[in-house]
Amino acid sequence: MTNVIGENNSKIEWIAVRPDTLINEEKVSDYNIFESIQRSPVSNAGKTSRINVAQFIVELLHNNELWNVWKFRMPVIYNK
Repeated sequence: MTNVIGENNSKIEWIAVRPDTLINEEKVSDYNIFESIQRSPVSNAGKTSRINVAQFIVELLHNNELWNVWKFRMPVIYNK
């Protein structure tokens, strides 16, 4: 058994969604997904609503094409 979980493990696939500063919002709004951080979390933090994070995760689970785009990656999500 291996302790490495990655692309070579046929039983596990993963995505780690990375929001910036989390905020509460009532409704889903437009958001952007990036391969890496786009702003300084210290001096120029972006905002990401919890509901948008949840929406993106649901989209990943329901859309195989989207899942395959981000599989084994760590996308960053920001509100537009």
